[in-house]
Amino acid sequence: MANTNAIQLAIEKLLKDSAANRENIERGKTTSSNLRNEIQIASLELERDTFSLHASESENLTRSRTTVSEDDCNFLKASIDKIGKYVKDNQTDQALALSEQLEQNVTLLRKRLQYIAELEQLLKEYEQEKQIRSKLKAVAEALGLSVQAEEPASENPSPQESQPLIASVLDTYPPDEPAFNPTFH
Repeated sequence: MANTNAIQLAIEKLLKDSAANRENIERGKTTSSNLRNEIQIASLELERDTFSLHASESENLTRSRTTVSEDDCNFLKASIDKIGKYVKDNQTDQALALSEQLEQNVTLLRKRLQYIAELEQLLKEYEQEKQIRSKLKAVAEALGLSVQAEEPASENPSPQESQPLIASVLDTYPPDEPAFNPTFH
């Protein structure tokens, strides 16, 4: 049988990893929410199509990738072609005006790309948390501990005292990412 201290250290490491991961998840959710708000505002200012995202992060990620690849990139390509035509036709003022709008649309594209990157990282954090919870559950089962949410009795629990702490971590996040997030994109 494994050394009691080794078991305790392993449990404590998993709990610390989980706590750090949960902080990353919360930070990622806040950042992605802020980016969604910025994208919504920029889209409205540019009179571009806006849509709300009422799905899971993975579905929002798919929809955002489609928007970038099909809408934003095509819009920017068309704007660049128009600028080229304006310059060719000696309509420099129109080309200049369109270039200012192009800059704003590039900023919108950058925000969407940042949002996509944030969602990708958030999904990785969810997966990592699921793995940590799976390991904690396996440890709890191996030690014959029941998994129920309670508060730990002390700062440095023994493996038996770690049971409530393991349970509280296991109950923190659902097995899958949240399914509904009523924020705008």
